[in-house]
Amino acid sequence: MLKIQPSIKLENGYLVPGAKYRGSFDNCLKKMVTNFFKNYNIDPDTVLIVGAPGVEDSQKEMVFVLLRENGIQHARWVEAGAVISSHGGPGAIGITGIEKTPD
Repeated sequence: MLKIQPSIKLENGYLVPGAKYRGSFDNCLKKMVTNFFKNYNIDPDTVLIVGAPGVEDSQKEMVFVLLRENGIQHARWVEAGAVISSHGGPGAIGITGIEKTPD
């Protein structure tokens, strides 16, 4: 009813609640990817997208379009295992990467 899409982030080795996005899943996905690149200085060669069973092909394509808009030309899609699938549920999508070291 409220269309709240919670996020989970890895912080100091623990899975903790992240931002709560509101709206359709597609709009929330756009906000999540945008916030990821706004909040972290990610090495573009280290980006992985993780998807639990139930992610639609159109959502996968949208993620790759969003990545290209953020300067990521090559990212891999990885099928989520039991831990991510159980925490995120069907259709969960995650993004990960390694931050660049300060010069």
